[in-house]
Amino acid sequence: MNDYRVDSVERVFIILDKKGTGVVPVEQLKKQYVAKRHPEVVSGNKSEEQMLMEFIETFDLHHSIFNKQRNQKVTMDEFMSYYQHISSFVPSDNEFNVMINNSWDLYGEGGSGLQSQQLQQLGKQDTDSFYKHSASSNNAKYGSSAF
Repeated sequence: MNDYRVDSVERVFIILDKKGTGVVPVEQLKKQYVAKRHPEVVSGNKSEEQMLMEFIETFDLHHSIFNKQRNQKVTMDEFMSYYQHISSFVPSDNEFNVMINNSWDLYGEGGSGLQSQQLQQLGKQDTDSFYKHSASSNNAKYGSSAF
């Protein structure tokens, strides 16, 4: 993952890590993950609740594989690892930035924190193309829990 994307992921994690402990409780992720924008939800294939649970299970499973237990917390390394995998399937840095910002309610605005700025930057046509591409390729490429 290039430096631009690493910086984007780190920025999001730092915002999510409200106490600055280097770990984010799963409950915090649940509160701030915006499942309604996931292509599987937008297409009607899954509910917001299903996507939220799949997303959280991804981190929980990753942690249990490496630590042999589930602790309901996500570290920066786990967060970065998740987005490292997703990054390889997102063609441009702009699309990656829109995807990660639209995945999180970073500023307590119900998931709209950076969307309007990002849509203006990319242009609506590029964003629509990204969502259509994501909806059709997510399951085939990297599983349904990725956004």
